[in-house]
Amino acid sequence: IPDPNPLAKSPAERRKNPYTYEEARLLALRGEEEKLIAMVEPLAKAVIKEGNYLWSVHLPFGGGWDAAHIDERDRADAVCGFKRVIDLTSEWHPSVYVLHGCLEPVSDDEREARMLQCIKSVKELNEYAAQYGAVIALEDLPRTCLGKNSDEIKELISELRYLNVPENEITNLCKL
Repeated sequence: IPDPNPLAKSPAERRKNPYTYEEARLLALRGEEEKLIAMVEPLAKAVIKEGNYLWSVHLPFGGGWDAAHIDERDRADAVCGFKRVIDLTSEWHPSVYVLHGCLEPVSDDEREARMLQCIKSVKELNEYAAQYGAVIALEDLPRTCLGKNSDEIKELISELRYLNVPENEITNLCKL
């Protein structure tokens, strides 16, 4: 991402941008996916109109957006919201949808159960994004997040049949 605050720039200011690949980051407005997309869509369309490629969309995170929620209904609701965002942004033709593995904090006694929930969500979302020619990428996050090191990333993506991540790349992720 070339600018920490891209929404503050007009299309004319953005023309000076030397980058041709961009990411759209979406704020956490769970249950208001259309409103969320409407806030970002003018910028996304301007980026595309300027000849840039909107390579990735960072799926919402924060309150209510937990792909690893222990409660199955809450996890399924979050996945449904993520799918809605994928549908609403598919016309931008991103190659990647970036996903936070979970909300924090994750206690040690919940970690295994939440890992299993996240694996389920990642697999479901990756299969869903495939219909648009895209894949899910997990954000490598430190602290107590799921996917905080190479072992966890490897486990979280273990069931993705068509995600090609070289073994040495997974091994080279920083162990925290």
